[in-house]
Amino acid sequence: MTNFRCKRAIMNKIEELTSFLEELNSYQSQPRQEETSAEERANLVDALHQFNVVVTQETKQLKTEVSELTQKLAEAQKTKEETMGHIAYLEKNMEKTRANIQRNQKDIESLSEEAKGNILRCLENIDAQTEKMKMTQNNAFDWYSSRC
Repeated sequence: MTNFRCKRAIMNKIEELTSFLEELNSYQSQPRQEETSAEERANLVDALHQFNVVVTQETKQLKTEVSELTQKLAEAQKTKEETMGHIAYLEKNMEKTRANIQRNQKDIESLSEEAKGNILRCLENIDAQTEKMKMTQNNAFDWYSSRC
């Protein structure tokens, strides 16, 4: 039963009790007539007793429901607190991960620039060696040509 339904049930019982008390008050405030029979009085006492039994049962049931709802609320609050703890932990890890990603991106950029520099030096060395080989080849060709 939801909290609203519990409140509504309590309000209904309060209205019943108020109505009964008003009826009882009007009965007591009326001048006592000798005509009122013992049977009517007994019926009124029985009705009062039955109403008291019903109110007692309803009160016990409502107390039980309130207790159950209080327990469920405490469990929900505990679950909420645990969830908030997990969220905080995940947010902290997410920030660390973002920082690591940024650091890794900087490292990648640095390594990329270093690799470009190394490739350029290698290409320059290859060009220089190629030029040297061409000169050596030309010298060898010239030498061979001069011998023939």
